[in-house]
Amino acid sequence: RKERVFFLMHHAGGVVYPAAMISYSQVIRHLAARSEGDLEGLGVEALRRTPVEAFKQKREAALRRVHIQREE
Repeated sequence: RKERVFFLMHHAGGVVYPAAMISYSQVIRHLAARSEGDLEGLGVEALRRTPVEAFKQKREAALRRVHIQREE
């Protein structure tokens, strides 16, 4: 996707590991936010679709595109 990201590293008991991945677009969105509503969809508590829900939505969109193309 060619999205620029950076990792937040965590140090625990001599072990260093990535704790989070943040994209530059998320940082810019956070800085540009004027209200809490502008930040919906960011963070751990963001509402996310399950992989099955995402698949179904993409499949339905593809079927609609095919149906529209056949009507033309």
